[in-house]
Amino acid sequence: MLVDDDVRELLDTLTPQRPVTDRWAAIAAEAHRPRRHRVRTVVIASAAAAVVGVLVVGPARGLREDALRLLGGADAPAPVQEAVAPIAGYGPVHAYVELRTSVGARATLFSMTSGRGERCLGVAWSAMPRPRAGATCGQNQSPRPLHVTESGTRIGGSWVALLFGNVGPDVERLVLVSTSGAAVEVPMSASHFLVEVPRWAGEAQLVAYGFGGLILARHELETSPSWTPPDPLGEATPVLIRKLGNRTWTVESYAASDARRCYGISTTGGSAFRCVAESEIAGRQLSVLGPDRWPSVDGSGSWTTVVGAVGDDVARVEITLANGMRRETILRKGTFVYFAPGDTPAERPVRVAAFNRAGTVLAAEPLR
Repeated sequence: MLVDDDVRELLDTLTPQRPVTDRWAAIAAEAHRPRRHRVRTVVIASAAAAVVGVLVVGPARGLREDALRLLGGADAPAPVQEAVAPIAGYGPVHAYVELRTSVGARATLFSMTSGRGERCLGVAWSAMPRPRAGATCGQNQSPRPLHVTESGTRIGGSWVALLFGNVGPDVERLVLVSTSGAAVEVPMSASHFLVEVPRWAGEAQLVAYGFGGLILARHELETSPSWTPPDPLGEATPVLIRKLGNRTWTVESYAASDARRCYGISTTGGSAFRCVAESEIAGRQLSVLGPDRWPSVDGSGSWTTVVGAVGDDVARVEITLANGMRRETILRKGTFVYFAPGDTPAERPVRVAAFNRAGTVLAAEPLR
């Protein structure tokens, strides 16, 4: 699953320290290795705030000392205020970390309060054609022990991947580590963090440590650090926008570079996309992403979705549930989507089938 510009919470329960698997043995040893830390005081000069922060980093393995400003929950700088200004009905905005990315654009981690009193956490970009920001709401102020958002955006032809979030009171140290053996210390500011993911080979995970080096939580990145989404060809316009369960769902499908088609769904709390060769869709007449299960956000209740792309001969797509019931999907412009509230075993989607106008099955796939 590909995550773009939204949050996916994978770990929020306390995990006791235990032996790591062989896959992470070298990584754990590297993360535990003692480091000499350099401390530097940074003065934040801004029209909105002049704040002193302390920057603590380990060896330069992808993080540059001059790339970070730790704001500690101060009033947000002017560019952030401008980026979130179009969002009406929100309370004061506070900034925690400002990060200068590898492409020069600056990203700032901020929080604000929604009109319903919910806490929202997001990232504002200031070095863009115009400031922009995105946030998710309903998050816990002090998760136990780790809340992570995987985010990414394209800037000037380059893909920039970020990790941000907040930690519980017992977390004393964060380390981003990879199967290739590289490791980066992730500075924290008032229990918040923001880091650019280096273009490492292999997989990566974020490890949270407590007192005495106790491992409190791990978050394995859903997307490889070296992954780059294909370039869209032309405008990526929504196929469907629907309001369900107190949240808005957006289904997209667009032609991409290297003769591929990308399709997916996004909503409050996350997004899921897949890119496949156009020839594969034309040959098999069916490509599927899901089922994806979306936890409740803002009292919306949990949801299950299946989204996919179909060939030109497909006129109807049907979902079969575990209880044997069949459900029609919404099919528009070669893209289909199925929505279902809840996640009961009896109503779990187990099969998808594509039909032509004559009712003949052109393709079918089991769903896991």
